[in-house]
Amino acid sequence: MAQKIKREASPLETYKLQVQHEFHCTQITSYNHKLHLQHEENESRTNTQLEINYGKHWDEINNRKKIFITQLFKNDSSLSLTNYFMEFTLQIPEKQINYRTQLQHSHLLQGYAESNTHAKVLYNDKIPFQAGIQWKDTSKPNLKKWEGSPSFWMVPEAQRLHAAEQSWEHPASSSKESPLLTLSPPSPLVHL
Repeated sequence: MAQKIKREASPLETYKLQVQHEFHCTQITSYNHKLHLQHEENESRTNTQLEINYGKHWDEINNRKKIFITQLFKNDSSLSLTNYFMEFTLQIPEKQINYRTQLQHSHLLQGYAESNTHAKVLYNDKIPFQAGIQWKDTSKPNLKKWEGSPSFWMVPEAQRLHAAEQSWEHPASSSKESPLLTLSPPSPLVHL
C-alpha cells in the first residue's frame, strides 16, 4: 500500500491538492486499486478530478476497470454580469457509461435586466433532458414589460433506459429523438 499527498498554494492564490493512493493484494486481486485525486481552486474556478483504477490489471494503462469523476465550477462574473457554469461528469468505460450534467446561468444588469439559464444532461453522447429559461426586462418609463421563453426537451423514457446496452443504436435522424414536450411562448428573446 502506498499513499502520497501534495498540497500547494501559488502566489496567484491558486490552491492545488493531489492525492494518490494504491493498494495491491496478491491473494484477492479484485481488491487492487489505484486512486488519483486532483483539486484546483482559485477565485474564479474550482475543478476536481478523480480517477480510480481497480481489478486484476489495475496498474496497466489499458485497464478498462476505471471510474472517472470530474466536477467544475466557473464564475466569470463582473459588476454588471453574473455568469456561472457548473459541470459534473461520470465515466465508467467497462460499463460503457458516459454521463455529463451542465448548468449555465447568466444575468446581465445594464440599465435593464436580462437572464438566461440552461441545464443539459448528456448520457452516452445523447441528450435525454434539456431545459432553459430566458427573460428580458424591456420596460419603458410608464410601461412594465417582460419578454421571455422557457424551453423543456426530454427524450422518451424507454430510450433512456436502454441507452447503456451495448447493442443499442439509433441514428440521429430517428424520430425517437424528437422532443416529448416543448414549451415556448411566441415572444422571441435575444441571447446573451
